[in-house]
Amino acid sequence: MPGPKASAAVRLLLDPLNRSLEVPEHPLRIVSLVPSVTELVFELGAGDRVVGVSRYCSQPDDGGLDGKARVGGQKDPDLDAICALSPDLVLAVKEENLRRDVEELGARGVAVYVADVRTVAAARALVGELCDLCDGSAAAAATISSEIGEAIDGARAIAASHPAVPVFCPVWRDPWISIGPGTYMFDLLRLAGAIPVPPAPATEQRYPKVSLSAVRAASPVLTLLPDEPYPFSAADAAELATVAPAQLVDGKLLGWYGRRTTGIVELARRIDGAARARHRGSSPAKGSVLS
Repeated sequence: MPGPKASAAVRLLLDPLNRSLEVPEHPLRIVSLVPSVTELVFELGAGDRVVGVSRYCSQPDDGGLDGKARVGGQKDPDLDAICALSPDLVLAVKEENLRRDVEELGARGVAVYVADVRTVAAARALVGELCDLCDGSAAAAATISSEIGEAIDGARAIAASHPAVPVFCPVWRDPWISIGPGTYMFDLLRLAGAIPVPPAPATEQRYPKVSLSAVRAASPVLTLLPDEPYPFSAADAAELATVAPAQLVDGKLLGWYGRRTTGIVELARRIDGAARARHRGSSPAKGSVLS
């Protein structure tokens, strides 16, 4: 049976998409439909209020998700299962979730907060937004935000030591799909000292289809292969080594928000290493894993 509902005290607010929401001041039953958001809610000390998560939520991996209802994926949530949990608040992200599902939940009287994270700055701001929204720990939010700020400064200092270098970072293959402006991953790489290639088409698609011939023409110094959403493997790295030295990357570093954003420093070091290796006429280690 669903647990107690939140107190009657509510507040009206606008989410980043300018959608008006009526949200409890102290939500007690939260459903998170995005893995990175789920992890962040726990980091903010509000994990005990989470009653449902997506099937892909895997963090924290310390047992915190034990007993949480699984309510489908980001693109195919089980709306009936969500409503059966009597949530005070559902957390979604524009990048991950579908408008039709958000609107259907709203029509059923469920408050859905939709975050819109397209830059590293927005990812940092999300920490405070979720802390306030979920009644989390202000001290935890301040610590995480400070760590992200220090990491951004560190990455910028490393990136300033060399001109921006072309880096190929696909998110899918068959067909090959890369990243374009207006995405968190693009901004993350940019701040770390890279120029994501090949250039986005004139339509400025956020995730354009690309050809390997176009990638070669852009002369990348490094290829980064995340393990999500497409599970790139060592075989893919070996295949793409003819284009540029390829490294496997923990997809959580490139696509997850929260404390994961502090990994931008290590990302900047790897990009800097590739730039220096090219200058020396050698190649960075191939097939290594960036975690």
